[in-house]
Amino acid sequence: RWGPAGLHRHVQRVQAAYRRRCAVALTAAAEHLSGLARWEAPRGGMFLWLELLGVRSSADLLDEMTRERVCVVPGAFFSAHETPPDTPFVRVSFAAAEEEAMVEGFRRL
Repeated sequence: RWGPAGLHRHVQRVQAAYRRRCAVALTAAAEHLSGLARWEAPRGGMFLWLELLGVRSSADLLDEMTRERVCVVPGAFFSAHETPPDTPFVRVSFAAAEEEAMVEGFRRL
């Protein structure tokens, strides 16, 4: 059993890993997407939201992103509306991807 101290240590390790992965994602976005997308550093969680500049609907790019082996989720997929609105946003998870793969994904995007 972990107990409270074990749980606290685990949470601290996960937080440190997410901080490191978030920093990698932000650096990769700046290197590969400057002028092509906008974003803000997340204040929590394990996702980075990108606004793809000049794109009306990120969902329209899903097939192309899949062919390029870029795993992001169009923002419309998170809509509560029965018919999701067009949106230029995509959600990028930095929780599980290996750091090198994440950088390559930003390059391909």
